Amino acid sequence: MFIYSVLYPSVMVLSPPVLPDSDDLKVWYRLDDISSNLASDRRRPKYLSDLRSLISDLTEKEDPLHSAISLRLLRMAEEQNLEDLKDIALKVAGKCSLSDSLPTMKAADILISHGEAYVAKSLLDRLKSVSNRAIREYEYGRILMAEGKKEEALGRFRASYSLTDLFLPNYDAMEEAEPGRGWRIMKNIALIHLSLPVEPLSESLALTSAEDLYGIYWEWANGNKRGARAAIEQSSEYASGSREFMVAEARMLAEAGEYNSAIEIYEKLTENPEESVGLSVELGNVYMSASFPVKALELFKKLEMSDPYDRRILEGCLKASADTDRRMDLKRYSEIYLDTEYADLDAYALCIELMSRTSLNQEANALVKRLSKRCPDTARKHLLVSRSDMDLNRYQSALTSASRAVKMDPDDPEIRTHRASIYLKMGKARRAMADVNAVLEKNKNYIPALSIKKDIHQSEGNMQEAYATCKLILSLDPRNAGAMKDAAGLLDRMGMYDESFAMYREALGIKEDASLFSKVMIQLQSSGRYREMVALVQEHDDIYGDYAEIWALKGNAEFALERYNDAAVSFAKAVSLLPGDPSLWHSRGLAEEFSGRLEEAETAFDRAVLIDLDNQEYWISKSSAQEKLGNNSGAISSLNRVISQSPDNTYALVQKARILVKVGETEDAMYFLDTALRVSPSDTGIRRLKRDIYKHEGNAEKTIEECRIIVKLDGRDAGAYLDMADAYIAMGDNDQAMATVNAALGKGLENVPLLSKKADILKMSESFSEEIRVRKSVLLKDPGNINAKLALAEAFMRVGDNSSADEIYGELQKNDPGNVEITVRKAVVTSDAGDGSQAISLFREALHKDPDNTQILLGLADALRESGSNSEAESMLDKALWKDPRLVKAYTMKASIRSDMGDKEGAKSVLEEAMEFASSDPEIWGALGSLQESDQDYSHAMVSFDTAIKLGDDSSGTYLNRGRMQEAMGAPDQALNSYGLALAKEPNSMEALTRLGALQALSGRESVALRYLETAARKDPKYVPAIIERARIYARHKDAAALRRAQEQFIKSEPTREQSVEFAEILRDSGVEGDLPGTVQQTQEEMPEETPADDPSYSRRPLGPSETAYYAKKLIRSSYISGKPMADPEPIEKAGIPPGQADMVLAYLADIRDYGEIDPSSEEFNRLEHLSKNVILKEKLVDIENEPMVTMQAAFMSSGVTEVEEIKTLIAYIHKVMTSDFKAEVFSDRVKNVLDSVVSGSGDISVYGLIKEYGVGVYTARTVKMLATSSQISEMGHI
Repeated sequence: MFIYSVLYPSVMVLSPPVLPDSDDLKVWYRLDDISSNLASDRRRPKYLSDLRSLISDLTEKEDPLHSAISLRLLRMAEEQNLEDLKDIALKVAGKCSLSDSLPTMKAADILISHGEAYVAKSLLDRLKSVSNRAIREYEYGRILMAEGKKEEALGRFRASYSLTDLFLPNYDAMEEAEPGRGWRIMKNIALIHLSLPVEPLSESLALTSAEDLYGIYWEWANGNKRGARAAIEQSSEYASGSREFMVAEARMLAEAGEYNSAIEIYEKLTENPEESVGLSVELGNVYMSASFPVKALELFKKLEMSDPYDRRILEGCLKASADTDRRMDLKRYSEIYLDTEYADLDAYALCIELMSRTSLNQEANALVKRLSKRCPDTARKHLLVSRSDMDLNRYQSALTSASRAVKMDPDDPEIRTHRASIYLKMGKARRAMADVNAVLEKNKNYIPALSIKKDIHQSEGNMQEAYATCKLILSLDPRNAGAMKDAAGLLDRMGMYDESFAMYREALGIKEDASLFSKVMIQLQSSGRYREMVALVQEHDDIYGDYAEIWALKGNAEFALERYNDAAVSFAKAVSLLPGDPSLWHSRGLAEEFSGRLEEAETAFDRAVLIDLDNQEYWISKSSAQEKLGNNSGAISSLNRVISQSPDNTYALVQKARILVKVGETEDAMYFLDTALRVSPSDTGIRRLKRDIYKHEGNAEKTIEECRIIVKLDGRDAGAYLDMADAYIAMGDNDQAMATVNAALGKGLENVPLLSKKADILKMSESFSEEIRVRKSVLLKDPGNINAKLALAEAFMRVGDNSSADEIYGELQKNDPGNVEITVRKAVVTSDAGDGSQAISLFREALHKDPDNTQILLGLADALRESGSNSEAESMLDKALWKDPRLVKAYTMKASIRSDMGDKEGAKSVLEEAMEFASSDPEIWGALGSLQESDQDYSHAMVSFDTAIKLGDDSSGTYLNRGRMQEAMGAPDQALNSYGLALAKEPNSMEALTRLGALQALSGRESVALRYLETAARKDPKYVPAIIERARIYARHKDAAALRRAQEQFIKSEPTREQSVEFAEILRDSGVEGDLPGTVQQTQEEMPEETPADDPSYSRRPLGPSETAYYAKKLIRSSYISGKPMADPEPIEKAGIPPGQADMVLAYLADIRDYGEIDPSSEEFNRLEHLSKNVILKEKLVDIENEPMVTMQAAFMSSGVTEVEEIKTLIAYIHKVMTSDFKAEVFSDRVKNVLDSVVSGSGDISVYGLIKEYGVGVYTARTVKMLATSSQISEMGHI
């Protein structure tokens, strides 16, 4: 039968009310008792008396009656035809409040029927609010009819009809007022519409058009859908725009799922919604069925303004608020709705269902509790409570309530089917099937029970039976798109993908249903069928192009297919349709980020967090984009937001730590990693990051400690064993390194990296034969590993087995004749072995094969330089530069040769030439640092080496160079860090081992120092600097025996004169007597006295300009991260500023001079405008007009500038722009365009607002504001 989506109340049918207190509940139960006993002839007299007595008692009380109780009393009195019904109506109406319209209108209805129209009118007139205006208009019409005013009465009846054409008593009244106009036929149409039995008609009552329309509805209701539609569309009435025929067409289109066509007709019929409330409500419901909830909400809100108490309108507001996920609106409308006189069980059921759907679980639960206490005990109440418990996954409670409902009404198929669904959720398939069978035994075609039966089969893995049940449902209801979707899903699970997709398409062809389309898309998504998802949207975008969810699902599919650009476009479309959904902005941000459009990604994430400030995932995503944009401080701020909300969020803690490591704040990073480990102590990922930090710092002991924990948590982590071995090597303990590798191999982790590491350790220990054996085993595991073959060839050359090495090189060259890299590699190994002439020959051979290879030219130049042929070496470098004028390595080698030849100025000019195009190349900075070091310009050298490292030079040598400069400048802790990093990069570095030993000794950690120095002695017993540092330690401890052993090693090591002087001083100061070599004694006698560092007269030299700038930069960074002023001791200490030098650094930072004249035509202007925009937007300097002095920290961390002088210039520039009185002029097209937009619009014209809206700099923004303001003032004056 034809049933539209919302059944309007044709008569006042009562659902059990939700009453305010237990006394009212008792009255309701007493009325239940009276009502049930009145049906008995024997008990009827007694209970009629009880009814009279109850009415008398209730009307004599001072308290007003509840609307539902008043209405029930009147209906029962009318049903029993009590002789004093008129008096009862007046008494009951007198106990109603002025807002209780339903019982008041019922009392008026009774009074009109008893000839008291005037009294009835006085009751209606006093009402302050009316919940059903159609009934009120109808009652006023009856009063007018009683007064003989038929035309006025007919106007009221027509007004009632415009409010709803489904209020049946109104048709009888219109037929009485206007007989022969077809109102009896129209009433039957309404009865068909409501799936109610029609009334018999006499032919004399039928009018042609009404009769035709009646026949159309009859055909539709009896299944002839196509014929009914054809009859409407072919009728002359429809062609001429008959309202009733258009309404019929719209309703039939809506039921058929052709929502867009239905909406088009409804919108024509409701151009003024307030005059066609009934049809407007229908339109709102069709909007929701068509998944246009925003349009529905706008319409219902408009209707609510004119009729705030209409139940249908409030229900529309509720449903549309839920469908748009506007929770505040939903809560507000629920409060209004449940405060009305029709706040019955159905009203509560609707609010609870909508709140549960929108995750307002706490509010829904509160309503259920209120309902369970205040609603009369009915089966449907227990059903509702059960459903609420089920939504909260409280299945046992849900089952208890459902069983009570079944007990109260065992024949209700809905209740028993619901209980079956609970059993199924609880895994009790047999009991679920018993309930389903009980329902189907009485109604074998009850589709909800068949649907549960299908789910039971599916839960038991019986896909064939589940599919058969779907087919049965479809045989009963061929247009059941939900069953078709389920059948398609089952076909998908059975591997019948083509059939599945075809059925999905068929389901979508049944009706235009965005909800179904979304479900199909989600089903395809869960099966990983992303291409089909994209194809479906492309096929149906003309129908579903206005649905945000559809575009979001398409974006998900494209993202999964790694089509990130397409995904970004789809999500952009989604947010344009639903801009208030933060999840859509977040998805767009992810797609933009993966597409490489980081600024667009950050903007999208900003929108997401602006809508939902508490969503941690959005803040984490924003931090990722900020980090990739180089805005590390912004990334940290975003992560801080997450950590402040959830201090145990390990992901945010670890990400913050990782960024802090990147900006050099490893101590702070460790704090956050340790915090994360307190939450997740077994998280190997966090442990690995800690290990990596210790590795980077060169802290071998801590690296080993973390690796031990990792292998304890994950015994098959080969990387942890490798890192542990490297750490032992860095400490000089090759034996323990070997033991670590062997332990890993003993656990079956015989992979190539571990075996290769074992071979490397054997090489360090000079166990070359064993090294060769292990390298051969590497090749057994990975025969095609070219690097392993080359390593084996080099091992053969170390033991003098050149024939075996040549055999390998020959094999490699045979397999890859054009690969000159093999010859080059052989040449390098030969050169390292000290055979310079053979190395030169090999390089020449390689160059002959590939004369344009600049790398071979560089190798040959290096070999020539080592052999002393500097002129020819420089010639090779010139050839390389002729082939590649931007070859940085050639410049640095050339500068080194000139420096070695004493031509420092020539070396400097070579590097300056390279700097013109390669200022961001770390190698240039490293070479410059070496040149500055040779000139004893340690401060500039340290800056150069530090710059090289920041630009990516991760070599051991550069860390060594920086460490030496840090020592020279009195920063031993920083030097320790640099030497540790150098050793981690090159475990055999004698200099790194020696300097680590020396500095550890100075710090009082002499046992650690000796470990480094003794490792150096094992590696090279004649390395003099290590011998000298060991002697210092022995001398401090007056260890004569150890000191004499050191002296013996020293004498054998052929020291320089300077080293002999230094060693003599150590022996002299030790007080240990002994015979020293004559040369040493002689030098000792010639040594001058030096002033010790701790002498009061000793003072450290002032910092140079570059040193001051260097420490200033570190101070800004440490101040920003700590959140403390730059003058605070903590950031000063973290910046490593030497004692007594902080005031100089602070004074340098404070010295910000006036900017001077601003020239908008200069390149500097364009650069400063760009930088000012960065700072003001990223730091969100909304009040820049009142606080024009940007902080040093903000400018440094957000502008993108890295040099302090540039930062000071930027600060001065912004301050100058914001404080000076300059003449505002249109100096560029950009200013003109922005000004035109501002003057013609009504947006924010603050400086910050203009920068944010138009992406301009501070000068442009202030100029536009001044011009716009003057333009507005001018316009006002003109007016």
